[in-house]
Amino acid sequence: MFYGDRIVLGADNKVALRTMEEVNGNFNIPIYTTALESAEMIKYASNAFLATKISFINEIANICEKTGADIREVSAGMGMDKRIGSAFLQAGIGYGGSCFPKDTAALLQIAGDVDYDFHLLKSVIWVNTMQHQKLVNRAKAYYGDLKNLTFAVLGLAFKPNTDDIREAAALSIIEMLLDEGAKVKTYDPVAMENAQRVLGDRVIFCNTAEEAVAQTDGAFVVTEWKEITQMDLNECAARMKQTVIFDGRLCFDKEKMLDAGIEYYAIGDGTYEKNKNYETVY
Repeated sequence: MFYGDRIVLGADNKVALRTMEEVNGNFNIPIYTTALESAEMIKYASNAFLATKISFINEIANICEKTGADIREVSAGMGMDKRIGSAFLQAGIGYGGSCFPKDTAALLQIAGDVDYDFHLLKSVIWVNTMQHQKLVNRAKAYYGDLKNLTFAVLGLAFKPNTDDIREAAALSIIEMLLDEGAKVKTYDPVAMENAQRVLGDRVIFCNTAEEAVAQTDGAFVVTEWKEITQMDLNECAARMKQTVIFDGRLCFDKEKMLDAGIEYYAIGDGTYEKNKNYETVY
């Protein structure tokens, strides 16, 4: 609210526009005034562009898995380019929340209202939908059949530091696991009350990440909460029936996972089944 890049004001009445400039002036944030239609388009186009960056890097992550590249290295190298920047280049299980899904859908509707087929944005939305299925598909390939297996889903909010579960990938993952006949245990530091209203008694809610992984056949890391990324890996390994973790946020060090005896799969890690020995050249 107080540290924005710009305040965009759109109006078709100059008196109203000057009043709005005066009202917002004390924020000391650059004010950009436009026509009413342009202001609306700036809002939707900005979020749609960021959603496009996320879907793009997730597609690159999927290619990395097949070529032996590591998406973390690729993202870091891309982000060093000032024309690209590092923001929103973190691969994972796709975007969620209240803004990106709503605004991409709204912009698609605006395009449709003027008979424009927005092929690129349709692909962005489709890629994000498919990305939500990524970890479950990987688990199905690993286990074969998920029926009667028990999994931990770590994180319910669509991102850390919020209890917002709107369009959260965790809910999609849980529903897919339940549809496959699996049992689900879950943990989130602040979003469990909201999730309980949606999931009811179909899943087991736990007090800690370590409690959630106890006696499970695998765990899905969905939200990169500090309470999850800093969990005791050795304790987790000791508690799990099968020590397998599927990381949808690339928030763990692979070597530490291996040291704890955990089989570790991270989205976009093409080195998962391929050992590479190389020196970094500076």
